[in-house]
Amino acid sequence: MYKNIEEIRTALFCGKRIYDIPLRVTFYGRVSTDEDKQLNSLEHQIAYFESKIKSCEKWEYVPGYIDEGITGTRADKRPQFLKMVRDAKAGAFDLILTKEVSRFARDIVDCVQTVRELLRYDVGVLIEDINLNTMDKDAEFRLSIMAIVAQEESRKTSERVKFGYRQTMKEGKRHGATPPIGYRFNNENNGYHVDEQKSKLVRFVFEEYAKGELGTRRISELLVQKGFLNDAGNPYNPSTIERMIRNPVYLGYIVNGKTYKPHYREDKHIAIPRDKWQLHYDPVRVPPLISEELWDKANYVLNERSKRLDGVDCLSKDSTGLGKYVYSNRIVCGVDGCGYHRSVGRWTVDGVQKRVEYWRCSLYKKYGRKRCDSPIIYKRDLDKIMRSLFSVMAPLLKETCDPLAEAVRQTLEDKQQENVSELERELAAIEMKKKKLLDGWMNSVVSDNDYRTMSGKLEQQAADLKQRMEKAEQVTEAPEVSKKTFAIMQQAITNANLESVEIVDELVRRFVHKIIVKRKEGEETGKGKVPYILEIWLQNAETPANFDLALCARTRRNPGRRTGP
Repeated sequence: MYKNIEEIRTALFCGKRIYDIPLRVTFYGRVSTDEDKQLNSLEHQIAYFESKIKSCEKWEYVPGYIDEGITGTRADKRPQFLKMVRDAKAGAFDLILTKEVSRFARDIVDCVQTVRELLRYDVGVLIEDINLNTMDKDAEFRLSIMAIVAQEESRKTSERVKFGYRQTMKEGKRHGATPPIGYRFNNENNGYHVDEQKSKLVRFVFEEYAKGELGTRRISELLVQKGFLNDAGNPYNPSTIERMIRNPVYLGYIVNGKTYKPHYREDKHIAIPRDKWQLHYDPVRVPPLISEELWDKANYVLNERSKRLDGVDCLSKDSTGLGKYVYSNRIVCGVDGCGYHRSVGRWTVDGVQKRVEYWRCSLYKKYGRKRCDSPIIYKRDLDKIMRSLFSVMAPLLKETCDPLAEAVRQTLEDKQQENVSELERELAAIEMKKKKLLDGWMNSVVSDNDYRTMSGKLEQQAADLKQRMEKAEQVTEAPEVSKKTFAIMQQAITNANLESVEIVDELVRRFVHKIIVKRKEGEETGKGKVPYILEIWLQNAETPANFDLALCARTRRNPGRRTGP
């Protein structure tokens, strides 16, 4: 058995066939849908590769990797593909067989990147449709040429598709792989039929929301009670209900142009403002499900509620890379293992609006007490517990200030050493040189030997730059400890200034790893009795700090409905 890729290449150079070299061989197969016809095709692939590998006396068969009913657009959506790469890294096999590039990667450009990664693990790929063995010395050169041609063809195809889409939009033709909720496709007139069952769902949503009393989350819960679930058998997401309310299709419009794809190589779609959508009123092809008056009422309520959020930061993370709220992703229910979610209760007393922030198990938030009886915990009570904890821990935390200050200084120095923008400009310059070199080779200005030599040098320079960029980006993207934050921490620890909510929040962010809400053993819930403790784990701590919830946890209720807590 050969030890590495260079020994195998030497054997191939000396005239041996790949089939005559002792190798551990596996295969990769994929179909993009789970239809019977496609799965039968997959069975044929498996039988073909298994027979081919076992028929070679020098080869050792390694069970293959199969992705069924999964698109090849994104590698992270192909679990068996990712497992294959991990096994390659662990040295489980030497060669992978695959029928064609489109089965292995979405195109030759992606194939080049995967092949390079596998070669670093001394693993080759034999692609049958283009008769390419990546263990050959000139394989990457051939793949690179093919990648340029394939990428240009992809660009042209994308432009043709976009042009055709724009033309059909002008004609008011229907687009989309699935019909809007409440409709079925009518292929006779390129429109929709009314889905009698789901159209009831749509009317219920508009009627309830237009009253202005319920939000999308509560309406989703009511839909479950009425037996309405999505195609996956799950409750409708509140965001789905919001999009439904905003969709003019229910008034009798064909709606196109709601998103666009900025680049043919990316899967990301950008939302287009609603006033830029392409609308074609055709009540014959799109039977209206609701009246214009009801649609206006529901959208008026939605727009008024949206105005309240203008200027509010709705990001799920803050500048440190952690949760937006101080206890986000930190509180865990010890009963079912689910995370605690934040909620805000609001009520009015003598014309004055009150509010309170509290946290509760996500299972209770979604299904109620029948699924989880862990207590609601108010933020003010959590802050009270944290003040008690940090007042005791202050002497120990103070010892961490000096190392933390050094970490801040080192982080700032690292950022100054590598400027990501400058590295990107250098990389772009190298890519331009590679294109010019390729033009020279294709026009016979540069010889084959000179092309390979110069191309190799440019590839190495590009690889070095990408490595430096990765390190620089890791520093940039890592949770940043700002000077302001560090000053707050020092102030809190040195002066024991724990009354400030801002200081308590910063200490929790920097030192608290996890908070587990655990039931006391041998105790039952009773009136006025809360048999739970908070198990608080600090960063790198070997044991937790325990706090009894009996003095601070409230009786279960929905805060802010009629009276405040």
